[in-house]
Amino acid sequence: MSVELIGDPPYGRLANYFFPGVSHPSDLEYGLYASGPRDAYGIPYRRWVNANGGVPLHMTAFQLVIQCVGDHNVMLVGGHAITTVLGDLRGVAVVHPSGGPIDSDRLEINLEDGELLCFPYRAPFEPSEPIPLQYQIEPSRSQSFDVYASVGSQALSWYLELDFLVDGKRITKTVTQSKEAPFVTVPFGHPGIEAEFHQTETGWERI
Repeated sequence: MSVELIGDPPYGRLANYFFPGVSHPSDLEYGLYASGPRDAYGIPYRRWVNANGGVPLHMTAFQLVIQCVGDHNVMLVGGHAITTVLGDLRGVAVVHPSGGPIDSDRLEINLEDGELLCFPYRAPFEPSEPIPLQYQIEPSRSQSFDVYASVGSQALSWYLELDFLVDGKRITKTVTQSKEAPFVTVPFGHPGIEAEFHQTETGWERI
């Protein structure tokens, strides 16, 4: 069984980020505007965010793919988030119009209490109710989820624990941003955000 995150860290598909330790985006490294502005949803932009230690604002969003390797009997039966409150933070926010389709079943995580709710895929704007997190994953098949983890008033580092039954034996898989680091999510309105900026054709404009 494998659990894989799709895309590039820090997995902010909604394109709003907090950068610690700077007072203006121009203080960041690797010169985003050296070759003109970049698409906020493109891979080069996300790599620039990651290289500068950017973390998602309000919500961390990514796609999670669980695959059954071999002929084992695998069932996803639960999950929750483990969180740690972060201390003093100072930096700037970079914001963009939100977007990105939801095209899989989704997991919504309330990072305030670690609760995880599962919702089946529905066409855009169709309401849906949460369902039990119980998925049988057939041999050599995979199950994908769009994951949306949101904070309340506190900046949090966190990781996800998913519970499985594999051939009748209960195991827990830990999901982190990378092998070295947990996820980090900072709320809008956090007192450590000293200024907000958005991207224009010529540079950064303070909001």
